[in-house]
Amino acid sequence: MARFRVLSLSLSLLFVVQSVVSISFYLPVRSRKCLREEIHKDVLVTGEYDISEQPNTKTNLKITDSSGHILYVKEDATKGKFAFTTEDYDMFEVCFESKSPMGTGRVPDQQINLDMKHGVEAKNYEEIAKVEKLKPLEVELRRLEDLSESVVNDFAYMKKREEEMRDTNGELMEIIRKEGRRMTAAQPSETTVGNMIRRVLKIIREEYARSRGSSEETDQQESLHKLLTSGGSSEDNFRQHFTHLKANVIEAINELLTELEGTTDNISMQALEHIHSNEVIMTIGRSRTVEAFLKDAARKRKFHVIVAECAPFCQGHEMATSLCKEDIETTVIPDAAIFAVMSRVNKVIIGTQTVLANGGLRAVNGTHTLALAAKHHSTPLIVCAPMFKLSPQFPNEEDTFHKFVSPHEVLPFTEGEILSKVNAHCPVFDYVPPELITLFISNIGGNAPSYIYRLMSELYHPEDHEL
Repeated sequence: MARFRVLSLSLSLLFVVQSVVSISFYLPVRSRKCLREEIHKDVLVTGEYDISEQPNTKTNLKITDSSGHILYVKEDATKGKFAFTTEDYDMFEVCFESKSPMGTGRVPDQQINLDMKHGVEAKNYEEIAKVEKLKPLEVELRRLEDLSESVVNDFAYMKKREEEMRDTNGELMEIIRKEGRRMTAAQPSETTVGNMIRRVLKIIREEYARSRGSSEETDQQESLHKLLTSGGSSEDNFRQHFTHLKANVIEAINELLTELEGTTDNISMQALEHIHSNEVIMTIGRSRTVEAFLKDAARKRKFHVIVAECAPFCQGHEMATSLCKEDIETTVIPDAAIFAVMSRVNKVIIGTQTVLANGGLRAVNGTHTLALAAKHHSTPLIVCAPMFKLSPQFPNEEDTFHKFVSPHEVLPFTEGEILSKVNAHCPVFDYVPPELITLFISNIGGNAPSYIYRLMSELYHPEDHEL
């Protein structure tokens, strides 16, 4: 009997710790604080709150699940109770929001006391005893029975989750894709986010194949035709469980982070192979990769840099200022003078926002003009771009390719007389076709535009091109 009491007391204490929440905190005026708790399916949840009143201040209470469904709401809450039963295993959020009209002066913080119970602790056994006319011992047995059932359900749920986690390699990839789609949708023109998601997916595939004893290299595409026509899902191959897969994936991702940190330095180290003494180099706007590339070459060689200002943003001015601080002879020219000056230039070195799947560029506005002038004068055009800028995107994807900003710099609002008579556009990017590019310099070396498709097959799996 004593052993049974110790066991029941231990279980009771364990459950009380997990199913009773008592908290007191202060809520500043015009602010919001939320508490989150994970609760199982078909569990009774009760709560009691007490909010100190302050002049000209109202506090709203709202309880929701992860899908945003409102379980309880109370405007201008001061003191009260709530209760609900969960329909599914979910994360529930209890939010207090303080509202006060502007200009009411300094308002003291409100003190909020919240007591929440769920499961066995939320049941009123005294009321149950009155209704069912139970004796004290019968009430305690009922409580222990409910407690035991809850503990058994918890262990059953954990066992079920353990079995499910054995087959989540494919699910993990789908979760990563889902988050990738969400992040890229926030700013479609920023392709780097999607590229990193694809790199991580490729890492998972490679580590899974290595754990299985096969090699992902056998899936490398041998031609552009295969790269474009390959398809079909291979998610069924990711259901086998490997103990060390998680650790291997994390290690590979850390290696990727190390690679990313050193991309600019690896590109800069190649500068002396492409820039020679007394050469005239032209660039446009400000690319930090090109800036580091030129500064590294300037340590041992003297050359002259001509910077096109890249109107209307005029980032070329910032580039010229930075180069001058390193004692690099620099000249700033307007974009209209690019063609006239190009005959004196030995090389054109530019950066880019994205390297497209066909070897073309999505670069800062004005780059296409620069590339055409270089092509006309047979001047080599070199693009400094780390590998994470290589994207499976094509230039015909107009929804994500174009980006327009306010045309105020092109046509100021002070020109009020003609604003209603013209349509002004200010695109941020130019498209530069691959035939205008001589060489790509990345953190893994130099490559021709025709080799981009092969690099893309090494970085991304064909099934991950569309997240």
